[in-house]
Amino acid sequence: MKRAPTTLGPTTIWLILIALTGLAVLTAERLAWREAATVTIFALAAVKAYLVITHYMETDRAPPQWRAIYPLWAAIVGLTLMVGHLLA
Repeated sequence: MKRAPTTLGPTTIWLILIALTGLAVLTAERLAWREAATVTIFALAAVKAYLVITHYMETDRAPPQWRAIYPLWAAIVGLTLMVGHLLA
């Protein structure tokens, strides 16, 4: 079963990715509390990874069970990086 196409085009997604990158740079430069900055940057990276997976890798053709795994994967990897950094 094919999923309905997204209402956001590739250019819009690209602009969102650029904005998230800019936000990550601003966070790194402006936020004094390093742990909070790092966690925020990891969260932004997880969102960006999810956007790339869902909008540029043609995952709308994947079976439904695989499409359900993509957001979970991004969240688990992002959380693992955050916790690993905070515990190090």
